[in-house]
Amino acid sequence: MTQIKLKWNKEEFDVTIEEGSTVEVFKTQVWTLTQVPIDRQKYLGFPGGMLKDSDDLMAKVAKMKPGAKVTLMGTPEGKELKSPEEKTVFEEDLSPEEKAKILKEKKVEIPPAGIKNLGNTCYMNATLQCLHNVPDLKNALDTYQPPTAEARDIDAVLTSQLRTVNTQLTSTTESIVPMQFVMALRQRFPRFAEMQNGGYMQQDADECLRGLLTTLSTTLKGSSEASNRVDELFGYTLKSTLKCLECDEEPPQESEELSRVMLCHLGTQTEPVSHITQG
Repeated sequence: MTQIKLKWNKEEFDVTIEEGSTVEVFKTQVWTLTQVPIDRQKYLGFPGGMLKDSDDLMAKVAKMKPGAKVTLMGTPEGKELKSPEEKTVFEEDLSPEEKAKILKEKKVEIPPAGIKNLGNTCYMNATLQCLHNVPDLKNALDTYQPPTAEARDIDAVLTSQLRTVNTQLTSTTESIVPMQFVMALRQRFPRFAEMQNGGYMQQDADECLRGLLTTLSTTLKGSSEASNRVDELFGYTLKSTLKCLECDEEPPQESEELSRVMLCHLGTQTEPVSHITQG
């Protein structure tokens, strides 16, 4: 009969090995103490290295001092490692669309997506980003229903493509390529298709904005039959009074004009401010 110290995780047991015991008997004894199945038991501390089922247990014990320490490695029944119910997904494995969806579900503000330059289209990109940040206009585009294919004109096509761009900008975290939109824009406004030296010419963002607002005013209906969503959001009435300061008898002339863009001229007529470095 030999006494050994069995160390398992943070626990320690006094185990008595009876004369004539086999490896199988010893492992069964340990199983009753730890609930570690026999086929999972691995031992360190016996002479000659790892304890094998074919080893002569008593021959090994004879070479050990009383109270020698033996370490058990193994997982008890019911404590096995299980695969997680939900697979762990790493950020680098997600597509830009999946990233945006998760951020939206967790109510985290999605980083603004960029727009690829398609050849001097910075004027168009700036206009798209500007309109994209008008919530009421986005809502109007989301609910826009284009006419049937037979009755669809270029204004309807351009509006539909703008709706697609807005959807893409809110459903991804990477730059988008609005190829279909720029094609529709150049078809509706041929000026933006002008070329020079083998490439598209630079254009004015203000002209692009005015053109798009004109198009949307014909396709996005307002709260009444006589109105449109563009004028409800961007329109204002400018009232002008023209009075002759040299003739009091002449009545002033009043006029009203509906506009969607408010101009802001910096400087004076003789010394205008036309560049940021001048202001």
